[in-house]
Amino acid sequence: MPKFIDETLLRWRTAWAANPGRPGARFGAWLDTMLIDHGIVRVVYPNRWQVAEGVERCSHPTGRQVRNAAKRGVKTIINLRGDHPLGPSILSALACKESGLALHYHKMRSRGMPTKEQIFGAKELFETVAYPILFHCKSGADRAGIMSALYVLIAQGGSADAALKQLSWRFGHIRQAKTGMLDFFVESYRDFNEHQPIAFLDWVEQHYDEDATVAAYYAAKREASWASLLVDRLLRRE
Repeated sequence: MPKFIDETLLRWRTAWAANPGRPGARFGAWLDTMLIDHGIVRVVYPNRWQVAEGVERCSHPTGRQVRNAAKRGVKTIINLRGDHPLGPSILSALACKESGLALHYHKMRSRGMPTKEQIFGAKELFETVAYPILFHCKSGADRAGIMSALYVLIAQGGSADAALKQLSWRFGHIRQAKTGMLDFFVESYRDFNEHQPIAFLDWVEQHYDEDATVAAYYAAKREASWASLLVDRLLRRE
């Protein structure tokens, strides 16, 4: 898509942030959500799963889905896309406010190793937010997957193999694309732990090197062109 079209589209998509309550703003944000952000797919298939008792993961919820979450008893929603002024975030934030749900932003990456700050930030959230919780990204596949894996490793003290189950085709995660960095991160801990048993957070604090792990990932040449085409071009994952 030409750059000027991308820039014009972005200006239109962020126009609702200044005053989301003004006439027509919600409708514009809804159009943005449904037609550009693939919200129409999420209405049909929200990709919602239970990670553990009181912990859910899903794709970016619509306002109706936020309200339904509140009816199920969810108290906190964690947005893994970050606090950006686009239609889906505006609508879900308004729905959280109207439903009395706490909303936290904890930006994660789908095509990069998690940073130490992101990992320990997740730990703080797990320990301090009101449960039940629901965390989401755009499609519920990659960032929701690594956050679920971190929950298993940190909050549950589970194994790397148990954490890797949260990064699966079942949730739409494709490890053969660059999103496979997330699998490689968990596998790096698993491989280290097999030879030198260590708690996950201790490994992160004492041994995890983000740059070195990225270099090792590329050295392993795990990406497939068909998978990158599917994830980046056809599914247009973030």
